[in-house]
Amino acid sequence: MKNEQLQAFIAVVETGTFRAAADALYKTQSTISLAIQNLEQEFEFKLFSRETYRPTLTPEGKAFYKEAKALLVQVQNLTTLGHELAQPNAPKLTVSLSARCAIPPILKAIYHFQTENTDIDLIINSDHMSGLIERLDGGDSDVAIGTQHGLGDQYEFVQITQIPMISVASPRLFDTPSQGLLTHAQMRRHPQVLIEDRGAKPFEHINVIQGGKKFFVADYTLQKNLVMEALGWARVPKYMVDQETASGSLLPLNIEHFNNQSDEPVYLIRSKSHPTNNITEDFWNALLANLKNSE
Repeated sequence: MKNEQLQAFIAVVETGTFRAAADALYKTQSTISLAIQNLEQEFEFKLFSRETYRPTLTPEGKAFYKEAKALLVQVQNLTTLGHELAQPNAPKLTVSLSARCAIPPILKAIYHFQTENTDIDLIINSDHMSGLIERLDGGDSDVAIGTQHGLGDQYEFVQITQIPMISVASPRLFDTPSQGLLTHAQMRRHPQVLIEDRGAKPFEHINVIQGGKKFFVADYTLQKNLVMEALGWARVPKYMVDQETASGSLLPLNIEHFNNQSDEPVYLIRSKSHPTNNITEDFWNALLANLKNSE
């Protein structure tokens, strides 16, 4: 039994005819027929019934096809692994990016680094609040880009930009006009939509109305959708709602004694407890240089 014979057999089953199998494998029809005959002679049972116009699997053929298909997948996986092992290992760089910080200047700076360092296997993942820091602490990330949550002396960090934040709601949520002052008592009647911190040791959310109902969601898209449908209000990155606030489909909120609008610093972060290699250092310096040039 040869790999080519199994490929021919599976092709006949999946294409429905010997001719279609030959076309799919770029073989002649006689080559496909011979491969099937050799299999049948080797195992001394018929794979196909010839009583119909199209080849139909016999009971033995059905059982044989199931195992042949699984075996061929394993062979293909092994072939792929062999090719990968034969290649020299590319140096890796893992960057954890807060979804809040995925703004064009930062993404463009990462893009420039990648295009200038094509030999580096760049890996990007995303997390929020404590999850970002935990990736650094666990050695799962070389560099993080995020906000000030959880930063301390055990990290090296430098501010690279800032993101304007704004509190918004649908005009259907409140009777009070957007320019009117909203009290905390009024705000507690409506859920505040927050991004859930899924880290092992979650940080406490800031800029929250105490005592009010809260919805926790996994990402900013869902947060925005809930707010758009008047299911709650939220404090969001301004760039995510510029069009909606301009059109009036979302309204800026003026809540008493609350951080309604502010510029939130964004930092490039790495752990002091993990050794810094040349690749991490190059990325760190390149990002700082690219972002400085984009100002």
